[in-house]
Amino acid sequence: MPKQAHLSDSEKSLIVKRLAEGKRTLDIAKELARDHRTIKKYLADPSKVYSRKGG
Repeated sequence: MPKQAHLSDSEKSLIVKRLAEGKRTLDIAKELARDHRTIKKYLADPSKVYSRKGG
C-alpha cells in the first residue's frame, strides 16, 4: 500500500468528532482509509506530525 500524506485538517477534525461519538479508533481508521496506528498516534499527541522516514 502506498504511503499517504500527513493527516489533513479535515481528517483531524473528523477523528475528534468520531471519537466524541464513541467510535473506536479502528472504525475511524477504516472510514478514513488510514492505518489505525496513525489514528492512535495522532490522539496521543495531536501537535506532532506523523510520517514514515526512509525509503
